[in-house]
Amino acid sequence: MLLFNDVRMVYGCLLFIIGHIFGWFAGNSQFVWNYWQNKPILATVLFGIPAGLAFWYGTKFCFEATGELWSVRFTAAVFS
Repeated sequence: MLLFNDVRMVYGCLLFIIGHIFGWFAGNSQFVWNYWQNKPILATVLFGIPAGLAFWYGTKFCFEATGELWSVRFTAAVFS
C-alpha cells in the first residue's frame, strides 16, 4: 500500500535528494573547480560513498513505506 504520508517515505525522499546532490558533486566538481580536475579517486570516495549510502537507505525507507520496488524507482526518478 502506497503511503506518502508515512514518515519513512519522507526520510526516503530526503535521502534521494541528498544522494542526487552528492552524485552531482562526484561527477561535475571536476568541471566547476580546478582543484578536482585530477582527483577522481578522492572525489569518488568523498562524494560517491555518501551518495551510495543515501540511495541505499532511501530505497530501504521507501520500500518499507510502500512494499513495492517499482514505486521506489519512480519516486527516486522524480527527485533526480
